[in-house]
Amino acid sequence: MIGKVVKGANTGGVIRYLYSKGRSNEHLNPRVVAGWDDIQRMEPTLTASGQRDFRPMLARLNLPLAYGRHPEKFVWHYPLRAAPGDRILTDSEWADIAQEVMHQTGYSRRDDDGGCRWIAVRHADDHIHLVVTLARQDGFRVNRDNDYHKAMQACRIAEKRYGLQVVPSGDGQAARETRRPEIEKAARVGLSAPAPDLLRSQIEQAAKGSDTTSAFVRRLQEGQCLVKLRYSKIDPEQITGYSVAVKDFDTAEGEPVWYSGGKLRANLSLPRLREKNNWVVNDQLELERQKEHKQLVADARAGSMEALRKLGPNYEIWTMQERQAMAKAAEAKLSPEERNRPHRPYIPPPPTQGPRRGR
Repeated sequence: MIGKVVKGANTGGVIRYLYSKGRSNEHLNPRVVAGWDDIQRMEPTLTASGQRDFRPMLARLNLPLAYGRHPEKFVWHYPLRAAPGDRILTDSEWADIAQEVMHQTGYSRRDDDGGCRWIAVRHADDHIHLVVTLARQDGFRVNRDNDYHKAMQACRIAEKRYGLQVVPSGDGQAARETRRPEIEKAARVGLSAPAPDLLRSQIEQAAKGSDTTSAFVRRLQEGQCLVKLRYSKIDPEQITGYSVAVKDFDTAEGEPVWYSGGKLRANLSLPRLREKNNWVVNDQLELERQKEHKQLVADARAGSMEALRKLGPNYEIWTMQERQAMAKAAEAKLSPEERNRPHRPYIPPPPTQGPRRGR
């Protein structure tokens, strides 16, 4: 299971979003599946026009704020998603998982009547949203220490209890959430899915059939991807990462929209792919890069300004021994008078006083 802690100070904004149609009409039948009270009493009421009235729900959720100590960001929002490939859970199963999260975090333990008020909303098959008001009903301070790790412990318990995939925290399998502009732009340009989703799929397919970095890059380029390699600042001959972009998916200025592999998902970074697939490090692509870099340094040493620009202002094209040798050669060309001329330190002139202001 994959969870994410989001903190804020607008309960109404979160609740209205959960009950909305979503950014791409992906929210279906939103409903409360668990909470601190009976779920029927926590659902928003319907007005005569059939619209949801969230005011009673929000008033009950936020009531402890009036008399309990609370942080500035008092809304604890925890989207919790099943891993890809897991079966569809029932409402009662999701309710039990939500209660486990609340128990493990300590925000509302099963034996604690004075805990925080909270609800769990489901509007899709594969995930729920927990919304918690971080103010205890008994007025005591809420302990928020290590809430993320405590919630992940609840996920491990739920995975074991319901036979779900175990997704250890920090293993890199959790992809970042697709943003609204990416979804809308994909629909405008006719992509089958948002650009990050397409790129993740392309990277996974290219990695499966590759045994070297060169083969991986070549397979990406044969698909829908543009590829840009990244090199080490310490050793410019070493390839340390890559970025990808979807062909014909450009910015308003006509530039590709680049995504680094590690930002799309942590286990898609080049070091992680090399480790997982046992790729050869010094393969053909990196050997070509080494040859190209050596030629660039040779051109810069010969006086090429274009080569110097490509290497960057902080790249040193001469070794320490070479600089010392050049300094000695320059000193040998000096006349005895120039070589023995005493060094005169620079003394700046005294500051000049400006015109005095009239009183």
